[in-house]
Amino acid sequence: VPEAMLRELFWPSVAILSAMLGELCRQDGSPVFILGTPPPKRDEGTIKGYLVTEPKLLALAGEKGYSLDDVAVTPAIVRLKLWCVVQELMAELASANRASFVEVPPETQDELGFLRPEFGAPDATHANPLYGRLMLDRLLDRVRP
Repeated sequence: VPEAMLRELFWPSVAILSAMLGELCRQDGSPVFILGTPPPKRDEGTIKGYLVTEPKLLALAGEKGYSLDDVAVTPAIVRLKLWCVVQELMAELASANRASFVEVPPETQDELGFLRPEFGAPDATHANPLYGRLMLDRLLDRVRP
């Protein structure tokens, strides 16, 4: 799938952020920051294990006639590429609005760019407070003179 198509697919989500950012950056001149989102988790088996415990997802799958046991998780490398595209869009958006994009702390990523397991929350997608602390430190490093 061409990257241009992925950018177009994700643009509506980023456009909402764009409208808010335009407003924020025009207000009082205070610095505005966009924080990168946690990278995807790598292990598909672990993700699948968490997905089958999510009541809303189970209900949605049931409504559509699926069992989560029969649904495959998107391959890790595809999820990583999708995440990279979203990070690029957010960085471009920040730059276009004179805001600062704060990238994910590299120490939270493995050698390929996935979220290291010790920074993952016990669910399919989120990071944990340890990750949050590192991200906050990264933001404070950008704010401090």
